[in-house]
Amino acid sequence: MAELEVVLRPCADIDEADFSALVAAAWPECSLRLDDVLQHSLCWVSAHVGERLVGFVNVAWDGGVHAFLLDTLVHPEFRRRGIGVSLVRVAADEARERGAEWLHVDYAPTHTEFYRRCGFRPTSAGLLDLRSSAAPGADRSGPILRKYATGDAPACRTLMAGLGNWFGIPTATEAYLADLERVPTWVAVLDAQVVGFVSVTRSAQRTFEVHVLAVAADRHGQGIGRALMQQAERFAAVLGARFIQVKTLGPSHADPHYARTRAFYEHVGYEPLFESEQLWGSGNPALVLVKAIG
Repeated sequence: MAELEVVLRPCADIDEADFSALVAAAWPECSLRLDDVLQHSLCWVSAHVGERLVGFVNVAWDGGVHAFLLDTLVHPEFRRRGIGVSLVRVAADEARERGAEWLHVDYAPTHTEFYRRCGFRPTSAGLLDLRSSAAPGADRSGPILRKYATGDAPACRTLMAGLGNWFGIPTATEAYLADLERVPTWVAVLDAQVVGFVSVTRSAQRTFEVHVLAVAADRHGQGIGRALMQQAERFAAVLGARFIQVKTLGPSHADPHYARTRAFYEHVGYEPLFESEQLWGSGNPALVLVKAIG
């Protein structure tokens, strides 16, 4: 093999499109977004041949002395040249310099030799699969919640198309769908189908807002909306929020469908705060509801 000049760059800026191309080539069954990957990152290392991104590894951490090696990627065209081992070793050095004392990694048995060459030794550990496990006595029939991925876009679009009584303004619907890519979003999956989703934004230092919540029309009343709202609330609380709010059509605009929406939000603990036509315009009164979460 011809010798390559590979440059390793700790914590360098990475183009989202270049990262997506690397993921598509190295791990096509997975949907990773760079912003999500780096959200809790202690450091990361990228590998470049010229200006081409050919490798990547991330180190997440717990805010203390434990760090976690994640998302080791090498483009298939550049494997078996030592790039992966070099990425991991540089990432370990970077984590050490930033105060981490322990570096953890989980891997499939087929990668045992690779991580041995990187310096890892096997230890006893426990693992709980949260996708299929729950606390004793918990309801295991509910939806699986996971972060939104680009591949969910068609299912979310179809879902919203079936909610014309709530999402009847095409421009607003398109804006919501576009926002799924840029704001924290989770989908609910049941019977291998996306049956709902929720997005949140930060509206103030201690307050988050439910940007959009949608549940498939034929799945209303099955606990999916509640599960999605609980996920949004947990996320906001972890980031230090004390309140979470949501806006919906106010009661001064008679609409049986939005009456059900208001009843749902009140049922899951949200209190009406005020109604105003200053937010969405005349004839479209917005009701703001709020819930204390911290």
